[in-house]
Amino acid sequence: MQDSILIYVAGNPELYPLEYYDADTESYQGAIPALLADFAASHGYEIVYYEPGRADNRAGLAEKMQVDVISGVVSGESFENTAGTLTLFAADGDGDTAEYGLAFTSTAPESFIGELSAYAVERSTADVTAELLASSAGEPARDEYLLPVTAGLGAALCLAVCALIAVLRRGSKRRRAADLERRIDPCTGLLNQFGLERAFRETVNEGNRALYYMLCFHFELGHIERVSGPGEIPRFQRFAADVLRRRAGNGEIMARGNNGDFFVLRRDTGADAARGWALGALGEIRTYTYSGAQLSGRDASAGVYPLAAKQHDHEQILYHARQCAMAAGREDLNAKICGAEQCHICEEERELLADLEHGLEYGEFQLHIQFFVSAEDFSITGGEALSRWQHPRRGLLGPDRFIPLLEREGRIDRLDLYNLDKACAFLQRLRDLRGGNYFYISCNFSRLSFSRPELADRCREIIERYDFPRSELIIEITESGLISPNAAEQMSANLAAIRALGVQVMFDDFGMGYSTFHDLQDFPMDGLKLDKSLVDNLGTERGRVIADGIIRTGHRLGLAVLAEGVEQEWQVDELKKLHCDLLQGYLFSVPIPAGEAMERVSGPR
Repeated sequence: MQDSILIYVAGNPELYPLEYYDADTESYQGAIPALLADFAASHGYEIVYYEPGRADNRAGLAEKMQVDVISGVVSGESFENTAGTLTLFAADGDGDTAEYGLAFTSTAPESFIGELSAYAVERSTADVTAELLASSAGEPARDEYLLPVTAGLGAALCLAVCALIAVLRRGSKRRRAADLERRIDPCTGLLNQFGLERAFRETVNEGNRALYYMLCFHFELGHIERVSGPGEIPRFQRFAADVLRRRAGNGEIMARGNNGDFFVLRRDTGADAARGWALGALGEIRTYTYSGAQLSGRDASAGVYPLAAKQHDHEQILYHARQCAMAAGREDLNAKICGAEQCHICEEERELLADLEHGLEYGEFQLHIQFFVSAEDFSITGGEALSRWQHPRRGLLGPDRFIPLLEREGRIDRLDLYNLDKACAFLQRLRDLRGGNYFYISCNFSRLSFSRPELADRCREIIERYDFPRSELIIEITESGLISPNAAEQMSANLAAIRALGVQVMFDDFGMGYSTFHDLQDFPMDGLKLDKSLVDNLGTERGRVIADGIIRTGHRLGLAVLAEGVEQEWQVDELKKLHCDLLQGYLFSVPIPAGEAMERVSGPR
C-alpha cells in the first residue's frame, strides 16, 4: 500500500464553529478540520495540524513556510508566501459577503491543491449545512448567539443555517474589533508595532517597494522625566502623535513602536522629499513645552530609510530606521538619510545583537585584565576586568564594537553580569593558587544596568557562588548616559545593597560626561577614577587645578582615587605630586588575557 502524503496545516484557534482549538482534546475541531479529515481519508493524504494551541501562529508559520496550508482564512486576511486560496464557506449579511477557507503556501503539492479544490466544488449545500451543524453539536455556547441545532428537518434546518450565518457574521465583526484593538497603541491612538507590521505587509510589495520610505522619530525622554516627572511623557507622546496626524496627507501609515519611538511609512518622490517631511514634523514636535523647557536637537532626531536600499524584512527595516535616527542625534543632526554605508553598519550591529546570547552561552566573550599599580612604588595591586569577543565569523572584537551597541539597545546588563561571574572566578582561582595575598579586580557595570530593580539580587547570586574576600571585588560604575530620577533612586538602593555584601564601589570617568560632584552627594562609593581627559590636561594650569580639586575632595571623603589613561612619564610625576593613589594605563600595562594575568600575579606555586 502506498504511504499517505503528509500535509501540514496551520489552524485558526478562534473561528468557531468553523475551526477552533479544543483544550480538552488539545486539537482543532469544527467544520474545516472535519472536511479536511474526510478529504484526507478518501484521497490518500495525512492531514496534521502543526503545533496546535490557543495562540494564532499562522502568520509566523506562513512566513517561515513550515506548513502547506493556512486554515481558517477570513476575507481580508493575507499571509506571506501563499500561492492561492480556496473558499469553503461564505455568509451574506450587512450588505457584503464574508468568505472563509484556506490559503496554500508555496510548499503545498500542486496535486493536493487540485484534488482538494475539486472536492470542495463537488460538495452540495446540504453537505455544507451538515458540516456546520455537526461542528456545533454538543458544544457549549461560545457567546449569546447559541446555535439552534434541532432534531427536525425542513424549516428547522433552514433556521439553523440562518442562525449559523448570523453567528459567523457577528463573530467576524467581533474578531475585526478585537483585531483592531490589538493593533492600536492605547496612549496615542496610532498603530502599535504589531499593527504597523500588519499594515506594512498589506501595503508594501516587490512592485511598489522602491516608492516607500520608513521614517523613525527618536526621542530621548530622560530630560522630560527629570524636569516634569514621568506623567509628562505620555502627554508629550500624544502631542507628537497629533502632529504626525495633522501633517499626514499622502497615505502615511503611522505607529508608536515598542521602544517608544514613532515610525511613519510614507510613499514619496525621493529620499530628500521624505527627509523634508520629517524635518517639518520634527520642527513642530520640538515646540512642545514642559515646565518652560523644550527638547534639544540631540533629544529629538529623525532617520529616513529608503526601502529600495536593500531587501530587508519588516523588523530589519524598523531597526535600520531607528539606528539612523539615533545616529542623527549623536551627530547633532536633525534628520539623516540612511545610506549604503550606514545600512552596512546597522546590519553588522543587528547581526551582533542576534549573536549575543550564543556568544554568552558558548564562552565567546573572553576576560582580559589591565593592571593597576600603586602610585607610590608602581607595584601591581589589582586590575580591571575587560571584555573581548572572539566572534566565530568576525574574529576578535574590541569593546568599542559591541559595548556602545548593547548600551543603546538596553542589553548591556547581560554582559555586565557575565563579566562579574568571570571576575569572581578569577579571584577564586587566584586565591586557590597563592592564598591570602591581596589583589583586587574592578568589574564594570553600566549605570543603566545598576538602575534595574533586580540587579542587586542577581549580583548577590553570582558572588555567593565563590569564596574570596569580598573587599577584593570592586564594582566600577561606568558612564552610559543619563538616568531618570526614579532610576537614580533604584541605583542608589542597589549600590547600598552591593556595599552591604562587603564589595567596594568605584565610579569610572569621574569629572566628565554625566558624572559630576552630585554623584558624591547622591551615591555611596568607595573610590573614583579620574577620566583620561583630565589626565591628558595635567600639563595645563587649569587642568592641574581641576584634578587637584577632585583628588583632594575624594581624599577628604575617604575615597581612593585612581587615574586612568596614564601613558607619559610626566603624567606620572604630576599625579604623584597631587597624591593620587593608583595609576592605570599603557605605560604600565596593556589589557592581557586572563590566563596570562593569572600567571603574572600568582607567582611560583
